[in-house]
Amino acid sequence: MSGDPSPRLSEADAPGVADALRRHGWLADSEAVASVAPAGEGNMNLTLRLRIAGGEGGSRSVILKQSRGHVEKYPSIPAPAERIVAEHGFYAEVAALDSADRASVSSFLPTVRGFAEAERLLLLEDLGEASDLTIVYAGEGFRGGELEALGGWLGRLHAATRGRAEPGLRDNGAMRELNAEHLFEVPLDGVARFGMDLDDLAAGLTAAADRLRRDAGVRSAFHRGKAIYLAPTGGDAVLLHGDFYPGSWLRTVAGVRVIDPEFCFHGVPEVDAGIAVGHLALAGRSVAEAEAFLGAYGHPLNAETLRDLAGVEVVRRLIGVAQLPLGGSTPRVEMLGRAQATLAASADWRGLFAR
Repeated sequence: MSGDPSPRLSEADAPGVADALRRHGWLADSEAVASVAPAGEGNMNLTLRLRIAGGEGGSRSVILKQSRGHVEKYPSIPAPAERIVAEHGFYAEVAALDSADRASVSSFLPTVRGFAEAERLLLLEDLGEASDLTIVYAGEGFRGGELEALGGWLGRLHAATRGRAEPGLRDNGAMRELNAEHLFEVPLDGVARFGMDLDDLAAGLTAAADRLRRDAGVRSAFHRGKAIYLAPTGGDAVLLHGDFYPGSWLRTVAGVRVIDPEFCFHGVPEVDAGIAVGHLALAGRSVAEAEAFLGAYGHPLNAETLRDLAGVEVVRRLIGVAQLPLGGSTPRVEMLGRAQATLAASADWRGLFAR
């Protein structure tokens, strides 16, 4: 894992941001950075919205990302600074698809405006007024066609990239290992070392987590999921977004869009599909909505792997470090109990959902 990039940019240092843009030819002599502000939560990376004034086209707005040697939201957690290289690689792989596939996949993604690997900088199109879909955790529903659009996009991404991975190409190994730790190890080991008390989230959650950790069937499901997640890339692998959940889904005036593929790698499609299904359960959505998403996805999936990865995602978001903005009335203990029962019994993934 490499350390922090240099120079290290900051929201408070507009001149430094402008210097970086000029150094890479991303800012004309007649232009100036008029404002610098956070663009969304920026969980993994520094993510800034830049308003640029002047130039022949008048004012414009772009998104600038920089990855550091830690998780931006949790500075005490180390993370591979080179993850921005993998994110750029995701966009580059989509750009290399044949014209029809490229058009159908890239239409949901921001356009890359620039990339500077040494400084861990990625300049992207600003998708405009938008909100991520984490609002669904607080009870707001999906609008007509949004879930189907996201499922259809994921299906097209996977179909277009199946079997195209070159050996060693963007395996994003360090990020996979980091995510695997938080997916498959931290929930079973506990979060006390991160200074967290689960009962601060919901009364009785610590005891429920202890019951789950003692369940041999659950531990077997976690073991299966980890082996699949970290398996060497096979010839039938697809390009995965890697973190396909509502925080990576944007509602824009032009429709839903997809951002932040820094966890991307080549692997089995159930990784993306399972994460998405797990989050639909966490958001209190219905089985029918999850089935609509998978129907729009449109390709066969291994039911056992889908269940294991969806269930693991539910568990880690309830008793792991990466917590979600769940509403105060969210029945966390009940959700965790459903996940335990579903994983322990090797039941259908629909068991993750409230009836």
